[in-house]
Amino acid sequence: MTMTSKFFTSTPAILFASLIPTGLLFAGNADKWYLESDAGINFQQDTFTTFLPSTNPINPVGETKFRPGERVDLKVGYNLNTWIAAELEAGFVYNSITSIASDTVSGVDFKQFPLMANMVLSRHISHNWSVYAGGGAGCIVSQWNCGINVREELSPGFPPVLLVIASPGPATTATDFLFGYQVLAGIKYDISRRWDFKVGYKFFATAEGHDWAMGSADVKTDATMSHSIFAALTYKF
Repeated sequence: MTMTSKFFTSTPAILFASLIPTGLLFAGNADKWYLESDAGINFQQDTFTTFLPSTNPINPVGETKFRPGERVDLKVGYNLNTWIAAELEAGFVYNSITSIASDTVSGVDFKQFPLMANMVLSRHISHNWSVYAGGGAGCIVSQWNCGINVREELSPGFPPVLLVIASPGPATTATDFLFGYQVLAGIKYDISRRWDFKVGYKFFATAEGHDWAMGSADVKTDATMSHSIFAALTYKF
């Protein structure tokens, strides 16, 4: 075999091998189950919201804004080999709403309960450290807990009047089980062969908008999207 043929046959093999994570710390991770819990802060993006009938002057139409909230997740995963894992994740995401259109509101909580199937790729970088990235898809149950209190200035110069647009009480979307997806990435530290610690980021979204029926008003929103930063602890069986 000539030097040229050796170059063209060995180079692709070397390039392919370089993409696969290696390292002794991953030697014990293949064919292993793990349990992971994470928690962190969640930032919900603004979403366009319409209260129907929109012809009613007290029904707001416009961007809904959220306070920072929280997200917690529990995962069961399996390392298919040393660099890829499959996991099932159940979570809880919570944010309260500060305003809808130009109206300040109170008593409105937005909750989501995702159930996702994820695939996660890992790569060893140095000593006990590695990086990971992945994505997932599944269903999301969303809940808008409402008594919406809107302070409106009905006449210039007069104090704002408290208006209740919808009756208090929980209301879930008419399409309870929306399709959703997420992407995630982070860095992992191997504390021991049994325990890992992670810090990461998740982008989470529904594939379509929400549609709530709440008493005399229907509430429609665009697709919801959020960003969370979290810390996680993993136990490997």
